[in-house]
Amino acid sequence: MSKNIGLIGCGNLGYPLALHIGQLGFDRLHVHDLDERKATRLKRDLEQAHPALQVMDHLDTAELDVVLLALSGPATIAFVTDERNDALFRKRPVYVSLGRPLYDDFTAHQALHRRLLERDVTLFFGFGLEPGLVEILMHDLASNSAAGTIVSLSAVCGGVPQQPQPPLNYDLLFGDRLPALNRKALVKIDGSLGYCLRFDMKESRFVEGVGMLDVYHDGLSPYLLESPGVAAVATIRQQTARWPGFFDSVRNLIDLGLLDEHVPPGASVSASDQVHDILVRNGRLSRNRPDISFVEVVAQLACGEQATHRIVSTFDEANGLTGMAQLTSFLAVWTAWRAVQTPDICRPGIILSHECYERDATDELLAAYRRYVKCTVNSSPLSRGVPL
Repeated sequence: MSKNIGLIGCGNLGYPLALHIGQLGFDRLHVHDLDERKATRLKRDLEQAHPALQVMDHLDTAELDVVLLALSGPATIAFVTDERNDALFRKRPVYVSLGRPLYDDFTAHQALHRRLLERDVTLFFGFGLEPGLVEILMHDLASNSAAGTIVSLSAVCGGVPQQPQPPLNYDLLFGDRLPALNRKALVKIDGSLGYCLRFDMKESRFVEGVGMLDVYHDGLSPYLLESPGVAAVATIRQQTARWPGFFDSVRNLIDLGLLDEHVPPGASVSASDQVHDILVRNGRLSRNRPDISFVEVVAQLACGEQATHRIVSTFDEANGLTGMAQLTSFLAVWTAWRAVQTPDICRPGIILSHECYERDATDELLAAYRRYVKCTVNSSPLSRGVPL
């Protein structure tokens, strides 16, 4: 039987998602976007790049095996709670979303889980880079180490230009704004949970294959912290990494109110609109240039040694995909493929990334990254009996 997948959302990630869909062997792809021009353009581009994949720029009822949602967290929830969308599927509805789950509202998260259970709907929620791949790798190191042997667990991820331009030393990889939202970030230090603002503090960290970087707290998944293995670790950090210069520049813009999105009375644009327009016009903020994107997770062991997972992806000149687009999109497509191939993993309700990948499944995922994505994958022997 042919394998049919739907892709809802044809924006920045539409093309890399669709290319991976073709790589993994789906037979037919149905694309949809509220902006019909995006769906039409994606269909045309795919027909040239991957002629073996049948692409439809419309959705038919009772046709799909799985639907991939390239949507935000709120948009994902709106889509999966609209019961009319269940008619798209041949059997039980199965959604895979790159959106961010409800980290700050446990009650709403549980209510959504119960609602999906009642309708026998599966939602794989948070299957991009962060959230997604980062949590999988953190969970893997923690759950496969003996209890009490991990002193600390830390993750950094980010995407940086191969040829940085000061003072920002940053290129846009998604969206049209600097990733400068100064929201609360959850950290765990010496057994205690606490919050800081993302741009409160910076540290330095060297990532092999990339270089010396500034890192700052981006926040942990509260659901990951409750999982077996992870819960026993006293100190856990999840941080974003950028070239030196980015953090200080953004912190200054925030402190000066120049990234305020509010439109003052009598004005037509916000301070942030003006700043971003100036940065783009002056060539200080470019889009989708060759990048290096990466995730590194390190478990510091009581014996003084480390267990590590590291994936570094670079710009692919053959198809014009940034390393960030590859890292972010592949997990969602691989998970959708697994859902079709092994339907037993599709239990009703919400499934978070670290709940979906155990030891063997994580090994298979890393092998798939090595095979299908332009990247290097390194895992220390301590995370397994032998190197991957």
